[in-house]
Amino acid sequence: MNPVRTLAGWLRKRKTLGRWALAAIPDVRRTVRVERIGPFTIRLRRHRMYWLRDPLTHERVMLGALSRLVRQGDTAYDVGANIGLYARFMAAFGAQRLVCFEPMSENRPLLSHNLALGGLADRATVLDVALAERDSEEALQIDRLTSGSAALDRVTGGQASASHQQYGVKAEVETVRVRALDGLLASRPDLPPPNVIKIDIEGAEAMALRGMRATLEKHAPRLAIELHSPEVRREVVNFLHDLGYFIYGFTFADARRVYRRVTPATLDELGDLYDLHFVFASKREADVSEAMPTLQQK
Repeated sequence: MNPVRTLAGWLRKRKTLGRWALAAIPDVRRTVRVERIGPFTIRLRRHRMYWLRDPLTHERVMLGALSRLVRQGDTAYDVGANIGLYARFMAAFGAQRLVCFEPMSENRPLLSHNLALGGLADRATVLDVALAERDSEEALQIDRLTSGSAALDRVTGGQASASHQQYGVKAEVETVRVRALDGLLASRPDLPPPNVIKIDIEGAEAMALRGMRATLEKHAPRLAIELHSPEVRREVVNFLHDLGYFIYGFTFADARRVYRRVTPATLDELGDLYDLHFVFASKREADVSEAMPTLQQK
C-alpha cells in the first residue's frame, strides 16, 4: 500500500488535521506526464489525485467508453471540461474538433494551456458557460480543494461544495453564464454540431440535457454521462428513453459487475448511485450494446 495514499485516506476522516495538511500543499502549477497523452499541467493541491495515484485509476470507465464512442474526424463536446483531461483523450481517440464548456474561471487558463500542450489549440474552442435548460446568470459553488470541480448553486441547494463541507471550509461562489445548448448553437453558426458529447457537471446533467433536446433530436450525438445522484439518474434515463436513445451502463447483480440495457422500468431495481454511475447512450443500439471497454493502464 502506498504510504502517501494511506495517510491521505486517514486525513480525509479528520476535518481539522485534513484542512491543515491541505493548506500545507502549495497550489502551484506542476507538469506531469499522463500515459497516452503526454505532458499535462495540474495544480499541486487541488489536482493531487494526479500524483497520489495513477491519474487514470478513477477515470478508466469513462475513458474506455470514449475510446469506443469517439470516431475519427468527430466533433466532440466536453461538457464540464475542467482542465482538459477528457478533451485531450478524445483528441487522442480521433476527434478532429473539440468544444469545451467550463464555467469555473480558475480552470479555464489551465484548460487552454493543456489543450495547447497537446497541440490542440487550433482545433479546440473553449466556452466560459455552464450548460443547463435556460439562459441566465447563476451562482456557482466552486471547489478549490479537490479536483477544481464546481456545481451550480441551485444543484447544491446553496450548500458549499462537498470537499469544502468535508474539511470545514466556507463556501466560495462565483457568478457564471448559463446557456441552453440549443439556443447557443443557433447563435453560433461557427460551432459544428456534436457527434459525441461527454457530460460530467456535478448534478446538472438532466438540466443540460433538457437544454439540448433539439440538438439531440436533430444530430443524435452519442453520449457518455457521469451521474451524481439517484434522482438525476432517473431524470436522465427517462428523458433519453423518451427521445429514442438506447441506454446502457454497468450495474451490480449478486456482487458481479454487469453491463446491461437500462430503461425506466429497470430503475427501481437499482441500488445507490454507484449502481449505475455512468450511462452511455446512442440512437443506434449497436454503438452501445457491447460492453464498454475499461481503459487499461500499461
